[in-house]
Amino acid sequence: MTFGLRAGDEGDETAWKRFCGNGQLETKYNQAPNVPSTAKLTSSPGGKCRGGSTRPVVPEAPTFYMYVSDPDHSSEHKQEVLAEVRFTWRTASGSTSTKTVRTAAKAGDGKTRLQTTPTGLPQNTVISWQVRAQDQDEWYSDWSSPACEYVLDTKAPPAADVDSAEFLPLEKGETTGACAEDDKIREYAGLYSTFTFDSSGTDTTRYRYGLDEDPVHELIPRKADGSVNPGGPVTVRLMPDVAGEHVVNVVAYDAAGNNTESNCRFTVATRKGAGEWLLSEPAGATQAADTGGNHPLDIRPGVTLGVPGPGCAAALGECTRDRAARFAGAPEAYLTSRTTALVDTSNSFAVAAWVRLTEAGQDRTAVSQDGTGEYGFMLGYDSSTKRWLFEVPVNDVNTLGLWTSRSDTEARLGEWTHLVGVFDEETHSLQLIVNGVGQKPVQNRTPWKSRGAVQIGRLIDKGGYRDPWIGDLSDVSVYDRVMPPREAAMLAKLRPVRLGYWPLTAAPSNRSAEFDGNTARDLILEGGARINAPDLEADPFADAALVGAGELVLDGVDDRARTNAPVVPMSGSFTVSARVRLATSGCGTDMSVISQAASKTSGFRIRCSAQDQWELVVPHVDVPAPASGETTTVVETSRYPDDSQDGQHLALVYNAFTKELWFYVDGRLAQVEPAQPATVVNAGGALQIGRALVGGAYGEYFAGTIDDVRVYSGIADPATVALMAQRQEQPQL
Repeated sequence: MTFGLRAGDEGDETAWKRFCGNGQLETKYNQAPNVPSTAKLTSSPGGKCRGGSTRPVVPEAPTFYMYVSDPDHSSEHKQEVLAEVRFTWRTASGSTSTKTVRTAAKAGDGKTRLQTTPTGLPQNTVISWQVRAQDQDEWYSDWSSPACEYVLDTKAPPAADVDSAEFLPLEKGETTGACAEDDKIREYAGLYSTFTFDSSGTDTTRYRYGLDEDPVHELIPRKADGSVNPGGPVTVRLMPDVAGEHVVNVVAYDAAGNNTESNCRFTVATRKGAGEWLLSEPAGATQAADTGGNHPLDIRPGVTLGVPGPGCAAALGECTRDRAARFAGAPEAYLTSRTTALVDTSNSFAVAAWVRLTEAGQDRTAVSQDGTGEYGFMLGYDSSTKRWLFEVPVNDVNTLGLWTSRSDTEARLGEWTHLVGVFDEETHSLQLIVNGVGQKPVQNRTPWKSRGAVQIGRLIDKGGYRDPWIGDLSDVSVYDRVMPPREAAMLAKLRPVRLGYWPLTAAPSNRSAEFDGNTARDLILEGGARINAPDLEADPFADAALVGAGELVLDGVDDRARTNAPVVPMSGSFTVSARVRLATSGCGTDMSVISQAASKTSGFRIRCSAQDQWELVVPHVDVPAPASGETTTVVETSRYPDDSQDGQHLALVYNAFTKELWFYVDGRLAQVEPAQPATVVNAGGALQIGRALVGGAYGEYFAGTIDDVRVYSGIADPATVALMAQRQEQPQL
């Protein structure tokens, strides 16, 4: 290296030069920044740098992030570096277009993230982007490689077109996401249908759907080779599980996650059984009727009609309101259909019955259908395991085995039990349902068609008929369709049978009659309780009774009404209701409207609490002061007690099979989910109106008016409770 001075004109003798003593040489070095690593290039949305078939499709303009560095940067020498981002795409004419943006400059240590959010970039086209670094001296690195890519798509795909030949026939030929309103009933619960979801666009890459639920199940349209087919159709088999309105919710998604939802509604009916025999005929009848009128059963000598049925399970004495048939287990103790092959056992079918088994020394058959040398199905009892079962032979004549679904727990003799057997050919599932609860299913891989008669009380094999039923049977049905679990659970809930109805219109000698003439259940008025029966003709301005012509008035001190014996069947399912009006606008203290006494407490009490709320209190044990964990309390928090002229309707519904406790105020539920007390006290004392047994003594006296008191065995559904809540006399209810 040579270091020197030079004059502007070296030929000029006067222009000489020399170095002073402070001369020095300075040299400045610079290197180009490092090429940005694609591993450190990201976008949001979009994620890591990707290209080709894995490039992201994003629903909004992304922000791009990168790290850049300079080899000249050090702790002694700070070098700032910025990032230059180049976006490239092809236009509609096929030419190439670019856009370049720059970030702010930061330290070139490679540890500081730079970012940019450009605007004006096109949608629905592939955009590649690369990054290079620039230092303070405007030296550049090479562009990052390979290029990253993305597609911007902010437009949601068209709503999915939803089709079903059986349930949405008006959608045939229609290709938009709008569903036609259809007020007709289409087919029935328990029927499978193929639903097709399709898109009129070309960018739908997946669908999510749900029948009567949020769309959580995903389907992806695919080509024959398995690759994604954007905009293509998908199909799924769905089945409505109960009569009434249903809705299919479908969401169409594009690759960017943009989505559009469509909802299609349809209504289905309940398809009656191929054969339905209540077996409720009175003693001496010669035939058991099919509810459809098509398949009557001739009564055999070993079958006795008119015995108490499942609706009498909680009866407090002689019961004739629900009847069944008794089978003695003798050779003539059976019923058989005149029609053969009522259900095709090679397709979906179901069988249901209320059963009460009284002798379990051997296998017992409640219902079966004949094959040639084997039974097509059997619903009954397995003595080897002491469990209920639903069974289908592997094949006819000489079966190679059995497909069997058994109950999870042992059968209980002498108790009414609801059994349902279901074969779902769609899923090849064979399942027993006991009292509305599904048991462990098994696969039936060899369905075959039995062509014989339905047998009630026996089954056939190569040796003849065997396994006679000993006990009672009621409500026997066979169905040529699937019975969904929800429908089976509904069958297990006893229909309400009225045990007591008190209109409270009069009380001669302080005795208000039970409407149906059951004098043992008349209400006895005590303390100073009285019936108010305003004469509206004599005084048009008088306040009308809560319901009908009269009402019970109580002072909250010692007035009450009671029966002489229990009415509510606390050992089973029951429904209790009444209409009430407070004497004042609030309660101020606990006041019970209706209860039934045990020995030290009340089996239940519906009350107005000191906190001015309607409450249902159900203790689990019969002690004077049950602990908090020994009591189930349901509180109504949206409809508060008041003294309005119309009053308020209160109802309690208890399902002994499912242990579900429901509390209604003015026909609406007080809770989202049912309470489920561990046990219910089988209170055997008198029904109390206007007070309750609490802490071993009667108290919680009610101040106000009570009317239209009702007690049922069985389950009142929400529609029935809503009818009860109407402010009018309904003696037929």
